[in-house]
Amino acid sequence: MAMNTNTPAAAQDLREKLITVAIDLVRANGFAALTVRAVTSRAGCAIGMVYKIFDNLDDLALHVNAATLDMLEETMARPATALGAKEAVLELAARYIEFSQENFHLWSMLFEHRMEGELPEWFQEKMRRNFGRVEQAVAPLTGGDSALAGASAKVLWAALHGVCSLSISGKLDTVGAKSALALAEDLVENYLEGLQRRHASQRHMQTEEG
Repeated sequence: MAMNTNTPAAAQDLREKLITVAIDLVRANGFAALTVRAVTSRAGCAIGMVYKIFDNLDDLALHVNAATLDMLEETMARPATALGAKEAVLELAARYIEFSQENFHLWSMLFEHRMEGELPEWFQEKMRRNFGRVEQAVAPLTGGDSALAGASAKVLWAALHGVCSLSISGKLDTVGAKSALALAEDLVENYLEGLQRRHASQRHMQTEEG
């Protein structure tokens, strides 16, 4: 029996079902398992229904990535237990690594999936919200310099991405690291110490010039 999607509510229900099925497929088997046939088989609908709800498979994949970003944001938004600014950044880094390990297929798909053209604004906003939490944590270490905090957050998270990739691929031993968390802690602590020294030096120069 064909699934009725003639009402907005029915179409929304099917959209949510297809996204949930796609998430489960990727979580269990990786991005390569995400096909229209696999999704519709599990969802119990015709193949054409995917193209009625989404532009194409890339569009569905984008919504899976959006759901992953929402899950990541929920993880990063948990109340902090750290007392200091440096400890707060370290706590976020630990949460990020934990998320990548517990959801490694979904996390990997964030970087494996490529779309032609620019990502839609609503998706970019989800990315900005995740980075925004890191920027807020880093900001006290930059004296409130928002530009420096933003740049530092991107550098740190790009480096953490490398740590997570090594961990997931089982290649941490190539850099002599015992664990992703230990490597990340060294990375973050050294970077933040350098950031603080840089900020202190800039303030000293400004004082002398003044």
